[in-house]
Amino acid sequence: MARTGWFASIAVFATLLGHAAAYLCEGRDLSDGRHAYFMPALDLALAALLAGAMLVALRALSVRARTGLRLEAPPFQRQWLALATVQVGGFVALETMEGHRADLAGCAIEVLVALLVAVALTSFCGLMERCAAMNAAIYLRRYQGAGMAAARHSVPAVAPALSLTTCAGVRRFKRPPPIG
Repeated sequence: MARTGWFASIAVFATLLGHAAAYLCEGRDLSDGRHAYFMPALDLALAALLAGAMLVALRALSVRARTGLRLEAPPFQRQWLALATVQVGGFVALETMEGHRADLAGCAIEVLVALLVAVALTSFCGLMERCAAMNAAIYLRRYQGAGMAAARHSVPAVAPALSLTTCAGVRRFKRPPPIG
């Protein structure tokens, strides 16, 4: 469910990005009244994309640390095909909603944006896997050394403050002078 939601946020953001790129390449303007939704939708899609990326990163780190399992990313070709399909469909839907006809150049730009997003997504998943592997190795080294640490006596963190209060006394405490 979370992976599907993150994929949807990626697809929506990439569709809006491709829509803007198509208009830029064709020399059309996004400032007319039919595109009033565009900036708030782009902001919302970017926020969902970043929140999803953080959740995927936390999941990758926690799953690897707890179980040692790898978080496999879908194959690149499957990601690209799925993104391209959703983005072209979204582009056609947006153009129809705006009262325009979707053109071939806009669809081609959406496919190109889908390729770039699939490359970025594959790189991100690889980076998260490497970070998770590194953190899991550090966690395992600490866990294996925990047997030696258990033999040491633990000192409560309250001891220095308690001894200082006992020596100085509560009545000797003075408020600092006012500022200014």
